[in-house]
Amino acid sequence: FGWDVSGNSNSDELNKKMQEFMIRRLKKDVLSQLPAKRRQLIAVEVSTNDKKTENAMSELAEASAILSEAINDELGSWQERCAKNAALMRAWQASGIAKISASSSFVGELLANGNQKVLVFGHHRAVLDGIEANLIRLNIKAKHIRIDGNTSPAERSRLVQQFQNDSQTQLGILSMTAAGEGLTLTAASIIVFAELHWTPG
Repeated sequence: FGWDVSGNSNSDELNKKMQEFMIRRLKKDVLSQLPAKRRQLIAVEVSTNDKKTENAMSELAEASAILSEAINDELGSWQERCAKNAALMRAWQASGIAKISASSSFVGELLANGNQKVLVFGHHRAVLDGIEANLIRLNIKAKHIRIDGNTSPAERSRLVQQFQNDSQTQLGILSMTAAGEGLTLTAASIIVFAELHWTPG
């Protein structure tokens, strides 16, 4: 009597039938107890008081000039296109570096004002390094984890468990590409994107 759930039968037939349709459920229907997402765009004022930010801003201006010229030119040679793409990549990284100080201060305030867990995402290693160093320099008491492209799968799993279960670990510094998918970090209530993938224009 009852259901036998110890194994499966007719798995090939089930697979064939499941390929014919897909069930899509919305978060609001499945997880109704969760609050709605709130997105807030925060403009940051970039100060050129430190040398790193000043260098990033001049790199950004230089790349911007190259890109402005590129818009007015034809595609040009292969070398010219490569130079334009390189300028674009430098501009992207420079814009992230220029926001390190403001992003770090914002995250520091979030951690100081409450006991909520915070995730900070960035793309470039220099940005992640800068945010981590600034938060240490600001003497933030919260423990943190960091997951980037150098983190092994075993260590990644351990860090996720630490973030989820340790109340003292309140901050996750994460690479968008290394930690953007497949990790359960639901203990966080605030997510900060210090950098985003971007397309200028």
